[in-house]
Amino acid sequence: MSFELILPKMVDEASIESFLIQADSIVHRQKTLILEMGQVESVDLHGLLSLLELGRQLRLRGHRMLLHLPLSAELQLHLERAGFFAQARLIFTIYPPYRKSVPPGQNKSGYFLLEITPVQTKEDRARALERLSERMEGREERVSTNLSALLSGLLDRDGGGGYAVVQSHSPGFTIAASDRAVLRPGGLAKVTVMVLP
Repeated sequence: MSFELILPKMVDEASIESFLIQADSIVHRQKTLILEMGQVESVDLHGLLSLLELGRQLRLRGHRMLLHLPLSAELQLHLERAGFFAQARLIFTIYPPYRKSVPPGQNKSGYFLLEITPVQTKEDRARALERLSERMEGREERVSTNLSALLSGLLDRDGGGGYAVVQSHSPGFTIAASDRAVLRPGGLAKVTVMVLP
């Protein structure tokens, strides 16, 4: 039997926390879970990482995970450029099947200097920082410094790693990372978001 978890229109820190509280009392009785994104209009970085961690955690508990794509083509492009689908495919069965149409890069919502990247080892951390450095071309050293500190803390706690992502927007940058060693209610990884002006 399958059960549909319908996400709110705006997936951000406040709405995902409320969603997780409601879902937690239902999901343990279902074998197949459908994460319904059809009506979603906006997902921030906190929401993106939380969705991946939610799917990952439920899959580890033995659930079959399905992800129904948002109807908004613009949001689909945003998720693609953020690297969300590349990571989601490892956790969810995505339907309808998503066909990649554009390379990661610039869009109206900002430029991803680092797409969603799994970080589980010091080597992963070094690769993520190197990719960020190449794209920043020596500018805004504070972005690399803050990401480095965030990822060092994540790895020092030895909790199984997490994900990292960096987005450039006017007038600054947003850095986000999930940390599986620091759990929220329901056993999901904590997501930290830093906004640099």
